Amino acid sequence: MRAEEKYEISLLKKEKMNLLKLIDKKNEEKISLQSEVTKLRKNLAEEYLHYLSERDACKILIADLNELRYQREDMSLAQ
Repeated sequence: MRAEEKYEISLLKKEKMNLLKLIDKKNEEKISLQSEVTKLRKNLAEEYLHYLSERDACKILIADLNELRYQREDMSLAQ
């Protein structure tokens, strides 16, 4: 083999190693991002359940307040 071919092979091997390292790094980033997405989805689900609970509590409170208002109006009319 000529020196030029050996040099080119050497460069290609270095490029291959760099590309393999880059692939590993990207795979690690992908795993990290997937983990973060999973965590965020879980947090979103928890927040949504909290929101639903708060919404239901507000509806119950409004219904109770309306009932009290109607009772007070009925008492005023009865007097």
